[in-house]
Amino acid sequence: MVRGDVADDREPHPCAPVTAAGRISTRERLEDGLLLLRRKARAIVLHGKLAEAAKAYDEAAVTAGKAGEAPAVRALALRARLYAGLTRTELGDKGAEAAVAAVADEPSAPETLRGLAMLSLANLAVARGDSAEAAKWLNAMDRRLRPDNVWQQDKAFLVRSEPSLTAAPAAK
Repeated sequence: MVRGDVADDREPHPCAPVTAAGRISTRERLEDGLLLLRRKARAIVLHGKLAEAAKAYDEAAVTAGKAGEAPAVRALALRARLYAGLTRTELGDKGAEAAVAAVADEPSAPETLRGLAMLSLANLAVARGDSAEAAKWLNAMDRRLRPDNVWQQDKAFLVRSEPSLTAAPAAK
């Protein structure tokens, strides 16, 4: 633990197992919870709470939508929609990829969000074994994003790691 950290209490690690003779105080549970929220939020979400996370993202998108049309507010709403879609893909929701594609195709979305959406769709297609669909989204990245976009290196890694992408015909 880092000195001065919330859980700097000589506990071996957060949520340490309790022996039959030991009891965890309320303070220990609070420290563990704060540490997990600060550093391991993804681990909490992945422990059977994906549906709750998707619902929270949906609520955030609605709230941001009601807050106005300022570019920063609109970007927050689009980010929430994107993350809701990505979370639902983890749940196996059939309509989730369409929600991610809607963000990828949204011209007013910031380039970083559109790029993440396109790269995510390409990764999902590769996972399904659909090289043509993956190539479609990778080609869209080339056409719609700047050549020096933040996702360019991740795209290059995906292409190098999946040989079928170099020979895949572009999807229409």
